[in-house]
Amino acid sequence: MKKLLGVLLMAAPFMGLAQNKTNFEIRGKLDSIDVPMVYVVHMLGFKQVIDSAKVTNHSYNLKGYLEVGQQTVLMTYNMRTVKQIQPDGIALLFLSPGISTVTHIKKFHDIIISGSAGYNDYKTLTSTAKPYEDKNQALKTKAYQLLKQKDTVAANDAYARQYAFEQDFTDKVYGGFIKQHAKSPAAFFALQKLAGTGHSIDGQKLKPYFDMLPSNIKESEDGRQFNKRITDAITFNTKGAVGSQATDFTLLDTAGHAVKLSDYKGKYVLLDLWASWCSPCRADNPHLVAAYKQYHQNGFEILSVSLDTRSREKAWHNAISHDHLTAWAHVADLDHETNSVVALYGVSGIPQNFLIAPDGKIIARSLREGDLEKQLGKILNN
Repeated sequence: MKKLLGVLLMAAPFMGLAQNKTNFEIRGKLDSIDVPMVYVVHMLGFKQVIDSAKVTNHSYNLKGYLEVGQQTVLMTYNMRTVKQIQPDGIALLFLSPGISTVTHIKKFHDIIISGSAGYNDYKTLTSTAKPYEDKNQALKTKAYQLLKQKDTVAANDAYARQYAFEQDFTDKVYGGFIKQHAKSPAAFFALQKLAGTGHSIDGQKLKPYFDMLPSNIKESEDGRQFNKRITDAITFNTKGAVGSQATDFTLLDTAGHAVKLSDYKGKYVLLDLWASWCSPCRADNPHLVAAYKQYHQNGFEILSVSLDTRSREKAWHNAISHDHLTAWAHVADLDHETNSVVALYGVSGIPQNFLIAPDGKIIARSLREGDLEKQLGKILNN
């Protein structure tokens, strides 16, 4: 089973200080532990925030602002004795609005938490999910072992069984939790687990669950970003779906000339979304070059759409030259952080591409590594 790597379209995280708003508080007690500072790391949308507190008389008080309950970590280190955080200097917890009491028992990572409804719900949810998660991991391991043994048929069958099991248990455990506890601080965490990781999510399935959440969660930064993922996924599987008519657009090329997607009607064209800063995109570029050289004479074209912005215009031009991509047209929406084509096709991560037939219909998408050459071979060698 091929592992597809890519770059999610998100803002780069940064380290920040506590916000002015305060809606969570951690009251910590350190039993026989001597450390000078304690830090809590959490997220506000795609922004990573670190709140800190000085330890006094083996106690600390952390206050900060967050909008949704989330898995997070408490960290500490003794600056007098070590330069790096040690494994026993990290404690896992579920952070949610309200007051939580955290007691560290002899080791920093051994904690007892009380007073947090979000943590209690999270603990119940993860305890319920654990046997399913363990079985799912065992199924993945078995499939991977079969793949290593080069038993492709058995491995594909094993991966199919694992995927079906995962879909069933996530719907049952995480979806069931949201239905019963939509107002819980742990509900958004359950929704994220239901969605899974990676570019591809089932927007149609997730939207009803998202709609169950309270308005303060839906309208938070995390909620808005998740809703955008849902909207993009629905668009990707409608306007960007195989069999759909490709949506036309106009962008400027490297020389400032307007280029339309519809200019390529009557030919097979690969609409390729990439960026100079995207390592997986750059790794795939040799396949585009090989495909173009082999099939251009048969009527195959490429239109590359870069997500580079004005500040990286030189880097975009340099990448085109360095990767030997000068044989075909390159366009960009340099004045916008998110290229307009991303919204048109519901693209949630790059590299991404759409193979469009002469009649303007999408006939394949997400062609990675050698898939493009194979697809073109089937079409143009007949």
